[in-house]
Amino acid sequence: MPGIFDRLKKRTETPIEHRSYGGVYLWLSAFLFVGTMWSVIDEVSTRRPWKEYQERYLTMSEEGWKNRLIETRAAIDSSALLELFSARDSLGRLFSSAGVEAALKSLNDIDHRQFEVGDYLIAVVDELAPNYDAIIGKGRGRAWIFGHIASRIGVVPATLRDREGLARFYPPDLRREWDMYSYHQLRAFKAAGARWREHASYWLDHLPAPVYQIRKRIKDNGELSPPEWARRWELVLSLCRRIAEDEEAPQQVRGACIALVNTII
Repeated sequence: MPGIFDRLKKRTETPIEHRSYGGVYLWLSAFLFVGTMWSVIDEVSTRRPWKEYQERYLTMSEEGWKNRLIETRAAIDSSALLELFSARDSLGRLFSSAGVEAALKSLNDIDHRQFEVGDYLIAVVDELAPNYDAIIGKGRGRAWIFGHIASRIGVVPATLRDREGLARFYPPDLRREWDMYSYHQLRAFKAAGARWREHASYWLDHLPAPVYQIRKRIKDNGELSPPEWARRWELVLSLCRRIAEDEEAPQQVRGACIALVNTII
């Protein structure tokens, strides 16, 4: 009886143009069809116990979370919750437009009083300082007046100098012209010296103009703040300069720092 290898050998002897693979393809297609149908039937309606386990797990999990929610709600102190809601409403009123306007009005009143103190000190210094200069020495009368008043009212002389100096820098007409700024904002502009109007005009288009940003822009000479990488690069160069000057640093590290500094220069 001829074996399968004999059949294959005989088949290979048949010229390629006379061979037929129709039967092979038919049987392979039939096997593929049967396998596909079996997979579909097995997935849809027969051996799928894990799907039932999954559905039961989801149901149990949902019931567990519902029970936890009920327990959590029961454990909440209703009085504490009411206090929390009350605090929330209070904060809402505080940050409402009316609350902000009330806070701004109080702040303006405080600023007005600070300028009133400055105006009073200007009048006292202008009237009495020349007399005290003649008695205790030229230029010392103003300091003596501030020290004497400060000891009587319980503040430091620097506070009085600040009030008097700012009131003298911003006469009443300038305060009315720039009344959109607070006392502390005007004090920040004063640090710019003769260029204070330039900075004050710039911040008109960038309100509310936080004091720290005003000071930062003045410190950066009126330019936008340099990017963070530029500041870090300056720190790196500063550190390299210090290492380059340190004779105790390792020679390789010191040489690298010297090369970097000389390249930048």
